Amino acid sequence: MLTLRLFKISLCCILLLSCNAKEGKANTASDTQKESSTLSRSDIKNIKFNEFALDVKVKKLASLWSAYFVAENIIKEVRVADFNFFINNDGLAIPELMGDIRSTIPRIFKTQGIRSRLTIFEGALYKTDAAVKLNSNSKTELLDAVEELFIAFSNLNFQLNKKVEKDAQNIERPI
Repeated sequence: MLTLRLFKISLCCILLLSCNAKEGKANTASDTQKESSTLSRSDIKNIKFNEFALDVKVKKLASLWSAYFVAENIIKEVRVADFNFFINNDGLAIPELMGDIRSTIPRIFKTQGIRSRLTIFEGALYKTDAAVKLNSNSKTELLDAVEELFIAFSNLNFQLNKKVEKDAQNIERPI
């Protein structure tokens, strides 16, 4: 009777210890997945796309457009793998930012092409926000979202440059 009781107690201890070991392995796997879903600076540096910077004339015209430069700073932070804007926002940061960008846009930049690029940039911000906040996303999904964000911002810069360049052309029409 004593041996049976001792056997049952030892069996329970073995089961408890083996269950704990399995949980430890599961935690290690989820930690590995979290580590693999974070991006490093080198991962972001390896993203290939055509980057358009603002022309000096455009920077001068946009100097009072502070909301644009806030967005530019967010892109600079993401380039160094700093996702604090996306991690720390309460869900209102992106709508507030885009509202500020749209409401303070200089009159010279109020064209349909630039407005559409702003909408695409907004969508890329939301996609990156979701990719950063969802733990289930893989590293490639996060990398794709960041690449899309960079491309959208670069295309916005290209459109701004294009608008100023086109306005600078004085083509005389024949009479």
